[in-house]
Amino acid sequence: TILTANISKSGGVAVATKTEGYESKVTVYNKHNKKQYEWFSTDETVTSLCLNARGKRLAVATVKVVNGAFLSKIYILKFNSADPVKTYEYEGELVYGLGNSSDNFVYAVMDKNFQFINMINGKKQEQITDYSVNIAKKLGNRIVAVKTLEANKSETDIYLYNLKGDLVTNFKIEG
Repeated sequence: TILTANISKSGGVAVATKTEGYESKVTVYNKHNKKQYEWFSTDETVTSLCLNARGKRLAVATVKVVNGAFLSKIYILKFNSADPVKTYEYEGELVYGLGNSSDNFVYAVMDKNFQFINMINGKKQEQITDYSVNIAKKLGNRIVAVKTLEANKSETDIYLYNLKGDLVTNFKIEG
């Protein structure tokens, strides 16, 4: 069963599947459909994948339930090892999706957390808010995030970030 997939700008493909003996298996193929990398998880389900633009690094978001609460992780993987370069853990959060903002940066969308992660050095910028993140999408050389205030659904903020996660501008829409 295919759980999710992602295609890099260079034509590489990452596919997460549910496979016998594992909760999730991730397989990466290059643009010539040659298998390049495999990664396995015995007890976590992959929710999102993101290859960097050159198809050389991979971000994987996973989730499992521990004591009745979500435990999500984001792994940054390099194709020469099954061991992650970096692991981020989020108790009580679900990572809704990952997106590629530039060759070395990935953005992660959670309910009230939006962050940019440098896939080379592992540094991240968090944008924790009282607003729910409804949409995050790359538009040209910007990332747009639409956030709605939980207590007042008619109040929405639009945030524009550069590809490295620096805030460029934001504005409010009401009604």
